[in-house]
Amino acid sequence: MAQTLASDLKASAKGAYRRLRKIDDLRAEYRSLGDKKHADEVDQLIEAAIDDETISLEKLELSLLRKRPAAIKTESGITEETGDVISAALCLNAGIDEKNVVRGMDKVRAERVMNRAHSAEFQGFGLHDLCHAVIRAAGRTYAGSHGGLGMLSLTRECDAELRASGMTTLTLAYALGNIANKALLPRFENAETVWRKLATVRSLKDFKPATTVRFLLGAEGLKKVGKDGRLQHLALGDSSSTYSLGTRGGIIAITRTDYLNDDLGVFTEVPGLMGELFAVALEEEFFKVYMGRTDWITSGTNQNSQTGAGTALDITSLTAAQLLFGNRVINNRPITTSAKFLVVGTALKVKGMDLTTQQKILASVTKNANQEFTNNPHAGTLDLVITPYLNN
Repeated sequence: MAQTLASDLKASAKGAYRRLRKIDDLRAEYRSLGDKKHADEVDQLIEAAIDDETISLEKLELSLLRKRPAAIKTESGITEETGDVISAALCLNAGIDEKNVVRGMDKVRAERVMNRAHSAEFQGFGLHDLCHAVIRAAGRTYAGSHGGLGMLSLTRECDAELRASGMTTLTLAYALGNIANKALLPRFENAETVWRKLATVRSLKDFKPATTVRFLLGAEGLKKVGKDGRLQHLALGDSSSTYSLGTRGGIIAITRTDYLNDDLGVFTEVPGLMGELFAVALEEEFFKVYMGRTDWITSGTNQNSQTGAGTALDITSLTAAQLLFGNRVINNRPITTSAKFLVVGTALKVKGMDLTTQQKILASVTKNANQEFTNNPHAGTLDLVITPYLNN
């Protein structure tokens, strides 16, 4: 009994020590985020948690987060919203469209931030001005040459102080990252890709391999309900495939030349190109699957494929393809889905446009004879999708 008691006391003492050490860390982290009144409030919450062991560390930290000032003020009077204003000014001066600058902000906040960003104070705001703002936000001053490497060194030091204090919106990473992201996203969204038309988007919570299952009702289909009202069990089959998430990315470096030249272009031009690269990467991944799934594209059992000279794109072959699609079955039952897209490579762009839009199509031309046209039954029935990946 004595040994058990000693062991329990030792374990209890270790747990109490770890708890108090974590509480001290929370005190140090949250006391510095505001004025004296805020520090006193933090001390009260800390002391209550020390006296009452039923208050969990999670509950204590949540209470401290709620006490955190909405706008952290530094000695210079700069607030967290000033960081958003500076980021907006940098974006505007870098030539980013205003609607992309305010993206993600509510209407009231966006109007307030943009009014200040358009003011004379922030006209022509650049990298050197950002450095001065970071130095002032940390309550420091710089008396050296404007744009010198000494100012850059002090900016890095002040930037680390701001991040340690919890002011995240007025740091170099936040401001410059804001410019990069707001320049990247429009180029990504405006890239002419087709995968969104032909694919379904699903979400995954992590990077582990995941399996998607497609359920199929059995061949007997729905059964009649008898007079007793009893429902019959249905046979359920399935087909599945496995996939996983991946990550692609890159680093944009600001060089000494960019800094000395006070050049924001590196944060608009390069991210814009990266936005297009991200769009291309998604398109490539889609077509690797789209062109590589021979099990459902070319398998005769799936009735998905026609080959041979007679499949060269024209009215006759497209009619045959429509018939093949319309006659497809699952468990011997029609799929009851009409074809929606005609997907062609760039070499068939013009012919594809004719087949999907023109009411009359040139059938044949012979020397010294009139041109002959035929009615086009496919006009307006399909959306044309053109992609170089079918022939590249």
